[in-house]
Formats: sequence, structure tokens, C-alpha cells
Amino acid sequence: MVRGRLIWRIVRLIVISCCVLLVATFVTVQVGQRILRHRAERLIPDVQRLEVGKSSWADLQGIMARWGKYGHYDGTCNNRECHYEINLTDTLGAIAFDIQKMPSGLRYSAFPLALAVWYVHWNAVDIEATIDIEGDRVSGWRLLWVSAVPEGIGSEARHYRDGPYELLVSATAVQRASPYLQEWPMPDWHPGYSVREPSGCTNCISIRSEFDPTSSIHIRRSLSNFNLDCVTRWKPCTVESDIAPGAWNTLQEEYDRRHIYLKTIESCTYPIEQMALASDAIVLVQLNEAFSLKQALDHSVKLSAKLLQSIKGPPPAKYGANISWSSDWLNLNGKFPTEKGAKLIVMASVDESGASSENAEVHPYMCGVIAASPENIAKVHAELQPH
Repeated sequence: MVRGRLIWRIVRLIVISCCVLLVATFVTVQVGQRILRHRAERLIPDVQRLEVGKSSWADLQGIMARWGKYGHYDGTCNNRECHYEINLTDTLGAIAFDIQKMPSGLRYSAFPLALAVWYVHWNAVDIEATIDIEGDRVSGWRLLWVSAVPEGIGSEARHYRDGPYELLVSATAVQRASPYLQEWPMPDWHPGYSVREPSGCTNCISIRSEFDPTSSIHIRRSLSNFNLDCVTRWKPCTVESDIAPGAWNTLQEEYDRRHIYLKTIESCTYPIEQMALASDAIVLVQLNEAFSLKQALDHSVKLSAKLLQSIKGPPPAKYGANISWSSDWLNLNGKFPTEKGAKLIVMASVDESGASSENAEVHPYMCGVIAASPENIAKVHAELQPH
């Protein structure tokens, strides 16, 4: 009887201790998440207000004064050059996620701690800001979101992945944005910004935005805003659209347009006028030898032709000299004659210093070889005339 009561007291003590531990963990996690969100709500606007090329060293000093506790830099940091980083993190959540990435033996021994943290509503999030100074001006900045999705949560977003994975979202302000999708001769759709889903992300999902001062303030804010509900919501955010809806919507809106764009590249169906305007150099040539399209598809073939005329840009060689190019540079879906003596219009990048040489090699654009029919020649000349 006495022994039974003792066992019961021990069991009751264990249960009460577990409940207290669970409640304490819950409170700790909740408080930590709300503090992180509150700080992020202040940090992100501070960084967004910086203007590349306009904001100064003094503006960075103001940010350093406010965020010095969470910021650091390596080496020197002054008005000539500085790379400053600010990191906001959820320490408890990071520990639990690290447990999930341990070898199986260690992971299962520490698993109860990780499980307890997840079940009391944990979203492990890191928010990082980096700011660069060059010559007393802000030369760029980046906001980075890194969050962990535990194993068994968000499987609809990662049915092809094993174990936990990370969500990476970055928004970068630069002096000049990289083209979103630009292949000659199509102009960039929006030169001031781009959004991409980079490949090669191992056990992670990623989306990256980039923008420069030529983009509108609306675009810059939309691409660099994070959904901070993901820090404190009960169900963890599992996909990039949860965290960066502005960047994700921008990417989705352009998928149909991207498909049409790539089809145009594949079939070489660009308007001739557009190709002429986008070309750096255009020459009229005559094939020295016939060649087989099938052979050119199967193997790299060196094509040779006599230079007849330079239509745009400096001639790559003397008139009458031989110029050559590799079939590797061609999209052979383009339609042009292949028999000996055929005249072609070649739109290519050339070496401007080659005008005095007897022979030259040129590099046509992918769809930059077309038949030199009177109609095509007229279209090229018409586009190049001053309007």
C-alpha cells in the first residue's frame, strides 16, 4: 500500500514536471518569437529607406547606432568602405532545428527537446540585413530570410525531399539589376528588377529578388517585404509564397510570358526589324561552300563565306575577304539557304580591330543568320534609317 502511494506520487511529480516544462517552453518560445517579430518590423523599414547611390555613410551610422547590439563587421568600416551585417535570430528554435540535422543516433537521443519545441508552436527564423558602403555612399543592401521547416511539416511543398528543409528568401538592392530573362534580340521586360528561383538549392526552397534605383518605390517595397506573420503564426510557413507574396506573385505573373518568350527563341520567329535594331553588327556574305543542316546539328561545322558588305557597324575584315563562324553559334531552326553561293545576312558580334585583316571569325547571335532576300535586306535597311 505504502509502495503504491510512493509510485503514484513519483508518477504525479513526473507528469507535473513535464507540464511545467512544456508551459515554460511554450512561454519562452512565444515571447522570443514576438520579440523577434517586433525587431524585424523596425529593422526592415530602416533598411528599405536606404537609397543606393544616394544614402550616405551618415545614414549607415544612424542604423549602426540603433542596431549595434545585433550588428557587426569584419575588418575596417568607414566612409570609404564597409560591409555591415545585422542578424536577428530565434536562438531556441535554431537549436531545435540543428538537432534535426544531426546524425540519426544523436538526433533521436535529443529528439524529445526538438519535439517539445515544435509542439509549443515554434517557427525558427533568421532575418539578416547587410549594407555596403563605397565612397561615402550606400552601394547596395540585402534583406535575407532563413526559416526552418521541421520534418513532417509542409510535406505538400517538399514531396521530393527527405528530412527538414530551409526556406531562403532574399531581396537585394543593387546599382544595376541583372536582366530577368534577356536573350538577343528581345529587350529586358523590366530592366530595373528581377525575380528568380535559383537552381542548385540542396534541401531548401529559395526565391531571390534584385532591384536597382530605376525601379519604382512600389516595386522595391513589394519585393523586399516579408510576411512577418510567419514568425508568430501557429502553422509554420512552408513555401516561399507564404514569406514573400510580392516577389512570388511577380514571378507567377510572368510564367506565361516566359513560356512564349522561350518558344520564340526555340523557333527563331523574331521580327527581322527587331533583330536589326538589337544587333551590334550586320554583314552581307556569300557562302563559299554548301553545308548540311543535319551535319551541323550533329557536329560542330565551320562555315566560310565571302564578305560582301557591312550593313551595320565596322566591317570585320576587308571586303572580299573570308569570314567564318561555327554552327555552334546558330539556332538551326532558323530558315536560311545552305547551298554554295547563297547570300546571307549575318547579325553578329565582331572584333572591331579586324577591318584590316584578310580573314576574320565572327560570332552570330543564336538566330542571327537569315536569307539575304530583297525583302529582308529592305527591312533591315528600313529599320536602320533615322526615324
